[in-house]
Amino acid sequence: MILIDFDGVLNMPHHPEDVERLLIAQGREPSARDAFPWMKNAPDDLERMTFRGLGGAPVWGALRVSVIAELRDIAEAGVVRIVWATSWLTEPDRLRDVSTEASLDFIKFPDLGDIVPQNVPLDRWMRHWKLDLAYRYVDTGARVLWIDDQLERRPTRPHLEHLDVIAPSLFFGLNPAHCELIRVWLHGDKLAVFDNHAFPGWHNTTGTNTSGGASS
Repeated sequence: MILIDFDGVLNMPHHPEDVERLLIAQGREPSARDAFPWMKNAPDDLERMTFRGLGGAPVWGALRVSVIAELRDIAEAGVVRIVWATSWLTEPDRLRDVSTEASLDFIKFPDLGDIVPQNVPLDRWMRHWKLDLAYRYVDTGARVLWIDDQLERRPTRPHLEHLDVIAPSLFFGLNPAHCELIRVWLHGDKLAVFDNHAFPGWHNTTGTNTSGGASS
């Protein structure tokens, strides 16, 4: 089972001071000089989109087409399910619309049961609803890979006995190197990848450890 977030993982950059998003909200067209520095050297496969976000406000998005295609291939191979673990689940109809617009319809909705999604950060993730969701699948005996840019606090070793994690930089999201690591994970390896605050650019991944421990 792969649990995947949206903002900061597939849709980026996601930042409260995002100049371009603010301009769009004001009905203005962003210009090149308004782009954040990491966007100026963006890869050719980056597709820029505007979504109706939570509450109906416009959200500027940039999605990595090659990463979405790779995840689709993984999902359609039938070896593992890819399931949403995003605060957009608070508005499922809107998430379905975004999934269709962004060609992400291969990502399935989770079985939430009595879990109530909330639009709250993972700063206290030990008690977060996403963690409850992850362990709901762990309790069924599934191997779980949790992908979320807010997993900045590295899980302790007891947690890594049950969960594998990728915490991509919220500025760059998942990249092709991460997708290669996901395929390694599918073959049974442990995965603990933490890129936040230490990610050099669009094309490489750092802080990788596939032996089951958190890297420095």
